[in-house]
Amino acid sequence: MTRQQGFSLVEVLVGLAILTLGVIGLSSLAVSMIRGNVSVRCNDDATRLAQSKLEEVRNAGYDAASVVTTSEVILRLDGELALPFGRFTTVNQGPLPNTRNVTVMMTWYQDGPRQSVFSTEIVQDASAAPAPTGGDGEESESESPKKKKKKKGRG
Repeated sequence: MTRQQGFSLVEVLVGLAILTLGVIGLSSLAVSMIRGNVSVRCNDDATRLAQSKLEEVRNAGYDAASVVTTSEVILRLDGELALPFGRFTTVNQGPLPNTRNVTVMMTWYQDGPRQSVFSTEIVQDASAAPAPTGGDGEESESESPKKKKKKKGRG
């Protein structure tokens, strides 16, 4: 009898089964990567929205930053996806006199559970801030000659 060359039906079916398992594994990996990408994008958008509110309060100044809590809904359009973000801004008396503690919390829902990002900043009253003097405002005798020597060396 002569030996025939080629693959048997069983060998072909086993090869197809292994190939199918590999494709299923890669497709689930692709779905996980897409979900992770959306999650990172939402986190990035929320952080940018929180930072923009902090900059808005900082640029308005201490006098405009009255002690208050506000909330707003921001709708972000991402292609065909409309994602609502909640932005809660709280301004409290700061840890030091003439300061305000500003906290911005961003919330959104993604794949079920609520996600959130916090950003905090302290805003100081510029008119009440002491001028920077490098200490208590007085020069000690040991520092004075060193500063004069440095000035002489440069000129």
